[in-house]
Amino acid sequence: MANGAFLETFFGSFLASRKAKYFSKIPGDIVWERACSSGYTSVDVFAFQTINLNYKYKLLRYLFSRSLKRSEKVIVPAPYLRDLCLSWGIKESKIVEIGNTVDTKLYQPDSNVEKIYDVVTVSRLVPVKQIDELIAVCAKLKLRLAIVGDGPLFTDLQALAIKQKANVTFLGLKNQEQLPLIYQQSKVFVLNSQIEATSYALLEARSSGLTSIANCGTGSEQVIHHLVDGILCGVTTGFTLENALQYVLGNEFDLTKAGVLARLHTIREFDRKTIFGRIHGLLDDSRVTP
Repeated sequence: MANGAFLETFFGSFLASRKAKYFSKIPGDIVWERACSSGYTSVDVFAFQTINLNYKYKLLRYLFSRSLKRSEKVIVPAPYLRDLCLSWGIKESKIVEIGNTVDTKLYQPDSNVEKIYDVVTVSRLVPVKQIDELIAVCAKLKLRLAIVGDGPLFTDLQALAIKQKANVTFLGLKNQEQLPLIYQQSKVFVLNSQIEATSYALLEARSSGLTSIANCGTGSEQVIHHLVDGILCGVTTGFTLENALQYVLGNEFDLTKAGVLARLHTIREFDRKTIFGRIHGLLDDSRVTP
């Protein structure tokens, strides 16, 4: 199973044997992600598919696509990744949509923990995550924001928070043992990404009993039930990030009930035992031997 290290698995399959088999699970378009991280492009993932790439990224696209084509199955956690795989020449019969997973025993609610943050986000600090907008909105609404994560925008976002006079706590990178308490200390989780598959952080927050806010047109649509256990922002719902936060933190929305429903749905659909069972089923159906 290749979950990252796609090129290494691809080349390794040739060195091992022409008959060597493997599955691939992709989190996104790694070519686009590397191009964004290097500063080569700032366009979104869909526009990136249409631009004329330089030699470096053309080669990376070719090798990445070849590694997926050679896979027995390609597991994608969101519909948009299925569409991207098809555009890369992957056969539809090879593509299987299976969401990401979360340890629901590790991430649990605790009503005895004091809520010291109104909003929490857990994210790599890169432009596509739109943390700058989140800081600006929280500053305007005078909300206490916790930001977990690191990335190239860390210093810029700290400067923005100071400029906006925002009440922001930058917590940096946290491990799996430290995250549950941070979720328990928060009222609402926000994932403000432009592009996202099934976010691990979103699942962790929902497993912890948090109401979540995310964007339409992302994999979050397959996770959040709009106006039931969270809010989806976008043209189709009419919610902006600002009025979504006002709504869920206002008197007309029951955060406790929404959190309970979010956790129940996460246990039912995204618990490790459930998701791993589906993946093991694929392996058995394909008769892949170690």
